[in-house]
Amino acid sequence: MPYEEEPPEKMILAMGVTGAGKSYFVNSLTDGLEVTVGSSLQSCTQSCQMVKTRVGNTDVTVVDCPGFDDTTRSDADILEEIANLLSLQYILGVKLIGVLYLHRITDNRMQGSARKNLEMFTKLVGDAALPNVVLVTTMWGLMNDKYEANQRYDELREEYWCDMIDKGSLTTRFDGSRASAEGILAQLLGKKDVVLRVQKELVDQDMKLNETSAGAYLNPRVEEEEREFNEREQELLVKLRGETSSSKKLKYQLQREEAESGREQRKRDKETLKTRPGRKMKDKLKNWDSWKGGAKTIAMIIGVVVVNVALPLAGVLV
Repeated sequence: MPYEEEPPEKMILAMGVTGAGKSYFVNSLTDGLEVTVGSSLQSCTQSCQMVKTRVGNTDVTVVDCPGFDDTTRSDADILEEIANLLSLQYILGVKLIGVLYLHRITDNRMQGSARKNLEMFTKLVGDAALPNVVLVTTMWGLMNDKYEANQRYDELREEYWCDMIDKGSLTTRFDGSRASAEGILAQLLGKKDVVLRVQKELVDQDMKLNETSAGAYLNPRVEEEEREFNEREQELLVKLRGETSSSKKLKYQLQREEAESGREQRKRDKETLKTRPGRKMKDKLKNWDSWKGGAKTIAMIIGVVVVNVALPLAGVLV
């Protein structure tokens, strides 16, 4: 059934490596109605979260997306969740006007996880959508040496982000305040809505996840990790059979179980990457007798937290 007409909604995604400050950025827009924010190495954003807020006279939904180096979930699981959300948003006609990519200025070099996240990000977004991307540096207040911080910022712009900037992406700094966050969002409010590469692949072309640019990048890594876990498990089984020390046997057994768990997760990841999120979201909508376009429908179908800043309540879990 066609969805009921609502005022056009605008959506902006916040993405980046775990710990880059995505949740802190989103939380700065909520007038104290907190989305989860953490200070440890554990991932806070384990699933997508939405904040519906107003910048000037414009209503906008900001989506806090988990990073691809999540401490408790696999990259394939994260990719599937983001793919589900983006497929549904595209099918429902919610206007995606931009994507923020957050990066810590406190990082003294581009770590492997940050490189992987950036590579996945560019494959999800695609070159055509780069003019709707803002590259945001965070945690400037933690840098005592401002000269060093500015050097890192220049390095990001000139070495790691230069291709994206050449294709239209903007760069800016987030100082931690609501005014700064709103100013960053304001850079996107006048943009025309954009369709990301992964949305065209999943919805328009009905691709499996492993056929998309992002999935094709991830799939060989999943297969390689499965092989590595399997080899590690076999090595530990050999050690267990030849070991007489009970303490060492216990250590090897725990390590073997960990390797087995990793191998099984990679098997599940391979199955996840064979799914078609675009088709799945279309099928889900067929099962709804009546539904409306917008962030609320997305939240209800895929199950995410929504914080509505205009309401006195902190949000509802749906």
